[in-house]
Amino acid sequence: ISAFTNTVGVGNSAVIWIDAHADLHTPFTSPSGHMHGMPLAAMLGLDNNANSNVVPQDEVLESWEQIKKAGNGSKPKLLPQHLVFIGIRDLESQEWDLIHKHNIKYFTPEYINEVGIESVVMEVEEYLKDVPYWYTSFDVDSLDPSISEGTGTPVPGGLNQAQGHTSFGYFFEHEKTKCFEIAEINPLLDRKNAMAKFVVELLQGVLQ
Repeated sequence: ISAFTNTVGVGNSAVIWIDAHADLHTPFTSPSGHMHGMPLAAMLGLDNNANSNVVPQDEVLESWEQIKKAGNGSKPKLLPQHLVFIGIRDLESQEWDLIHKHNIKYFTPEYINEVGIESVVMEVEEYLKDVPYWYTSFDVDSLDPSISEGTGTPVPGGLNQAQGHTSFGYFFEHEKTKCFEIAEINPLLDRKNAMAKFVVELLQGVLQ
């Protein structure tokens, strides 16, 4: 994301985060201390000191500052109004507080089931209509565990197969999408390689 926004400009870039998790923790709030739960807070340049319940070590804070300034040394790398969450459902209170404080757009599985995934992608299209370049991250734990057993952080109540196909295909093929990543497939946790096969199916649907 740093490389992407450094290239096209912070004001010209949006991030669409299809995930069960918001990844908005910081070293001051993370219950685990794991960096994989912090990337978007880093890109937004947020410490969330108002919700601090952890005292990080000095070396952690030094690394945190380096990550926030990755690339050209500037921060933030992303504007809150240019971030959209799809499928989030497993968040701590500190993350929800940032979402509400900065009015970050999000779509829960409950809302998706209520209005339909087609309506959601159209809402995203309208919301980001003035942002020319999109970065989409598709985390497989956005999917329901009945599909996404092969991931380290499965969460019940996720996207079903049809919703996964629609959201994946729409953003993969969208003309504004310039970067697309697929995250967190773990073959060691998979059952008969089912997760990897489903992602291959998703890719085949957009590449053929």
